[in-house]
Amino acid sequence: MPAAIARTPENLAIGKHFYDINCYPCHGEQGLGDGPVSVKFPPNNIPSYATDRIQTLTEGGMYHSITYGKNYMGSYASVLTPTERWCVIQYVQYLAKKAKASGASAPAAAADST
Repeated sequence: MPAAIARTPENLAIGKHFYDINCYPCHGEQGLGDGPVSVKFPPNNIPSYATDRIQTLTEGGMYHSITYGKNYMGSYASVLTPTERWCVIQYVQYLAKKAKASGASAPAAAADST
């Protein structure tokens, strides 16, 4: 399934906006699975975009995960329009490319402070 929208700086900015609202709490600022909510989940259950699993995930796979949810992540079909989902995918791909280039890895499991 090819991306349904053009890759533009504007669409990337829209993707970042919706990522910051919906994805950042779990996936973190750089997509490393270290967002502020991540400590509430079992270790390594929020994937880092630096992992092979995300690096090789197709756009269609990303769209499906955002639309229907996967594992601990719920569906965002009622929260994001199809166009907004494609923008988020572009931003996630940007973060994944950045993570790979920097050699980033998944964070160590954080201790739950509660």
